[in-house]
Amino acid sequence: MWLNMGYWKDTTSFPKACEALAKRLATHAGVQPGESILGCGCGESVLLWATQFNASNITGVSSVPSHIAQAKRAVEASEHISFDTKIDLQVGDAVAYTRQAANKGEKYDRIIALDCVYHFNTRRDFMKEAEAVLEFTGTIGVTDLMLPDGGLSALSSILMRIICYFANVPFHNLLTQPEYERVYTELGFTRLEIEDITMDVFPGLADYIDTVNRDPVMCAALDPAKLRQYRMFAKVLRWWSRGRLRFVLVKAMKGIKH
Repeated sequence: MWLNMGYWKDTTSFPKACEALAKRLATHAGVQPGESILGCGCGESVLLWATQFNASNITGVSSVPSHIAQAKRAVEASEHISFDTKIDLQVGDAVAYTRQAANKGEKYDRIIALDCVYHFNTRRDFMKEAEAVLEFTGTIGVTDLMLPDGGLSALSSILMRIICYFANVPFHNLLTQPEYERVYTELGFTRLEIEDITMDVFPGLADYIDTVNRDPVMCAALDPAKLRQYRMFAKVLRWWSRGRLRFVLVKAMKGIKH
């Protein structure tokens, strides 16, 4: 089961949009055949990396047990994974796991974090440990949330803080692009590439939620409280897309230590 914001440019299907976003991120991060990947906040993305990008060694970590369980079932059921591909899926905190991996001296060609780093407390701690476990010239690829360069008005800032509280997003993780770039530079990353895909993410997901809310079968199947949450989230997504928040693809390379 896919579960992310989705990339809605050429589809109205939730599973297809989720898979499309996972592909966009892997491509943006430059994943190549035969590489090792540490996937943080992962689910069925591991299947994508193994079958469509031909990664040879994949470690997947998620704090949500059901995501890991579903990923394991998908891997076991797949007939398209090479016998040489090593896949290790674990339930755990991505920040803590990456720190442990750094302490053990583990190394990866790529670190991929799909729709999760803005939840980490703190993201900077994760990025610091991620830099330590990357191979020389290895890269990290993430999807992330970013404030507009002009920041937010006082009222918008208050509303954003309230939304972040309920969405379990530490408000201090939301930065403008200059602030964001400074963090990567301070942690030793180079060749930072940021691509804004906001309008191919937020509006499409909001439209999909509205479709679900108009479907009598789905409305009957879902808990009324959950439906209210979906409706509110659709409004939040539309508010974000009107210049309050950006959804970006980010790629950065491990720097050279002098």
